[in-house]
Amino acid sequence: MKKFAGVLFAVFGFVLNAIVLCGLMIIGIDLLNRRSEEKKAETDK
Repeated sequence: MKKFAGVLFAVFGFVLNAIVLCGLMIIGIDLLNRRSEEKKAETDK
């Protein structure tokens, strides 16, 4: 039973890390897109 709990905990931690990493990547891409759009808007003027 302890082994099963350990595996479950490891899998849960891995999934949690994956979700956090994906969230950070999405936020980072969103920020980069906003910056490039701001630069485009400035050059269009």
